[in-house]
Amino acid sequence: MILFTAFACGVSINAQTTQLRGVVRDSVTHEPIPYVALFLEGTDNGVLSEENGTFKLSSPQKATELRVSVMGYATKTVELKSSQIRNLIIDLSPDGVQLNEIIVKPTKEKYSKKNNPAVEFLERIRATRDINDPYRNDYFNYDKYERMTIALNDFNPSDDSWIGRKFDFLKDHIDISEVSGKPILNVAVQEKSSSVHYRKSPESEREYVKGIKREGVDQMADQESMRRFMEDVFREIDIYDGNDVTLLQNRFVSPLSRIATDFYKYYLSDTIVVEGDSCIVLSFVPHTPQTFGFLGKLYVPKNDSTMFIKKIDLYLPHSINVNFVDAMSVSQTYEKAPDGSRLKTKDDMIVEFRVMPGTPSFYTRRNTVYNNFSFDRPPVGVDDVFSHAEHEVVDASAFKRDDDFWEKNRLVPLEVGEGSVKSLVERLRSVPLYYWTEKTLKLLVYGQEQQV
Repeated sequence: MILFTAFACGVSINAQTTQLRGVVRDSVTHEPIPYVALFLEGTDNGVLSEENGTFKLSSPQKATELRVSVMGYATKTVELKSSQIRNLIIDLSPDGVQLNEIIVKPTKEKYSKKNNPAVEFLERIRATRDINDPYRNDYFNYDKYERMTIALNDFNPSDDSWIGRKFDFLKDHIDISEVSGKPILNVAVQEKSSSVHYRKSPESEREYVKGIKREGVDQMADQESMRRFMEDVFREIDIYDGNDVTLLQNRFVSPLSRIATDFYKYYLSDTIVVEGDSCIVLSFVPHTPQTFGFLGKLYVPKNDSTMFIKKIDLYLPHSINVNFVDAMSVSQTYEKAPDGSRLKTKDDMIVEFRVMPGTPSFYTRRNTVYNNFSFDRPPVGVDDVFSHAEHEVVDASAFKRDDDFWEKNRLVPLEVGEGSVKSLVERLRSVPLYYWTEKTLKLLVYGQEQQV
């Protein structure tokens, strides 16, 4: 992290940047406007606002004007008096409407969980949760592929910065964040292929790790300790499991917990199609924004008496402070087994965080895919995994798997930047400044010189 932050700080100190964050609203109703185009004049940088009207926009160049446009509204140019704006509110006027100055007085929302159809909808989900539970079977098995990626977030050094001059090849490895659209530089990637086996009686669950692969600039760390730390901090979320969800080493109230209706406000907000199914959208927000809860949506297919959840989207409210985390999103998708069990097919978690306040941001993604589900007893030999005391059993050849193994077991293709991490490290080590910095840090960490 010291090494990563040193490079990222070099970018932020030497490159003149513009960083904006805010929301676009309708000037009459003050409702947020989604998918608005925002461009920094005089640069090549732009972005679309999110579904809730919010946006984040950055540029390695200093800009003085922001152009905002979307169909149905008059285009607006906003003068930027500062290159670092965190809470920019932009009101757009509908086309063809001349507006006089109006005064909007905020009113307190009248929300009640009594006789609320959204709360009744939630209770129906909770009442049928056990019907969908795959762990009600005697056995439950599946294959799992997990990829953890660490990147420098919003990485776009200018050509005249010291990093741009000294490490000009970095631009060949820049990728794009799927969440914010920002440029990112992947610096470490870890892949894990495993099979998970559950037995009801005597109850136990084991994960048999068939392959582990690591590439990146984090090789000086104790790899096993770092892997376990990352998996603990960015652990999988199960909103069905109890009242609390442990995430980022903090406890959050689950939106399906017994106390959820006292903690969250629920709304039946929309109907959309998810993978061919028309789904009812149940949205929820914490009563108090500063408490440890999620913003989120549950997607339930229409006319499904089992209240099967097809998709889950969770976000971290910006108003709470969680270990220097700037943003977090989790998206999970499910499919229904022939017996009605919910089978999680994808779990995609993205976190943007900082090592220390005031330092550049990191982008971390844990992308997990599941398949080959079975409710049969594991074959003879495989069921020996239950004899191990540890939850995770690592194959003796896990770290020695060849490219053919990963081609067969990599359930999600590597992004361009993720696939080039190995060549990035090799090129970094060809630069004396990086090479000797790494060797010095290894000496400080281990107390003796390590092989680079």
